[in-house]
Amino acid sequence: MFLFIGLISLSCLAQEKFEIKKATSTLERFYTEYSREFTNIPSRQDVRDSLITVFCSSRLVNEIYQRREKGMDYDLFLQGQDWDMKWTETILIKQEQERKDIFVVSFYVWCANLQKCWLHIHLRVILVKGRYLIDDVIEAPPNEK
Repeated sequence: MFLFIGLISLSCLAQEKFEIKKATSTLERFYTEYSREFTNIPSRQDVRDSLITVFCSSRLVNEIYQRREKGMDYDLFLQGQDWDMKWTETILIKQEQERKDIFVVSFYVWCANLQKCWLHIHLRVILVKGRYLIDDVIEAPPNEK
């Protein structure tokens, strides 16, 4: 009897339902708060780091710190070194068709040739104990950036 109940409990835990709207909402909250802090003067890395800790998996947090130690000189979530708050208004978040755990965050930015273009950032989102967390920032191919 106890074995049967244990198996049912494990089955329920393994079948946590991944809800696209909730995952998208989490990404919207993260990018709104993160980009707002990025444009504050002075911008505080410790505040951005606390947001990363709240919205990202421990695996990704560790990877970010390792990349910084190796000299990463750009922001992984914004794919640049600066941010214009107007870009926040253009953020679009869509789930990839092929994989339900991959989301594409896009926003309109100034490109090198002083033209506006879309920047796309691919994120893997996982569901852990009822919370949606960013688990990876997937480098996009050059023609997609």
